[in-house]
Amino acid sequence: MVTVEGAGEEVPVGTELGHLAPEFTLEDLQGESVSLSDLLGQIVILDFWASWCPPCRYSMPHLENLGASYRDQGLVLLGVSLDRSGQDAADFLAANGYSNIVTVWESYEASQAVKHLYDVEGIPHTFLLDRQGIIRYSDHPIRLRDHDIEPWL
Repeated sequence: MVTVEGAGEEVPVGTELGHLAPEFTLEDLQGESVSLSDLLGQIVILDFWASWCPPCRYSMPHLENLGASYRDQGLVLLGVSLDRSGQDAADFLAANGYSNIVTVWESYEASQAVKHLYDVEGIPHTFLLDRQGIIRYSDHPIRLRDHDIEPWL
């Protein structure tokens, strides 16, 4: 249990709705360190994906649009790439003009470790974290809608 600032209560750390999202740090595609705790105070869409995954590719335009729609209201789209190389992820994002997603990939093993930390079995899988880092949505990204995001803005 962790006392969450702004929530006024102790919250368990875990991957279930209402739990505080587990902390992790990975490098982004430019080699800069990104920690989940760096994003406290913002709404975070945390998406696990890979460029080789057809359902991930299908859902990416939807996530990109959500990221663009709510960016000015404090939403960050954070993608954990499960590709074999960071270059595969970077090439896919560039080829499709996806610019609203902060993609982290440090190594295949490091990305897999975060996937296991979040109990993600299949991809794509998306979590919505409120400004305190509490999980408010956990499901396929294509089902994430405005009404899931707007209460936390």
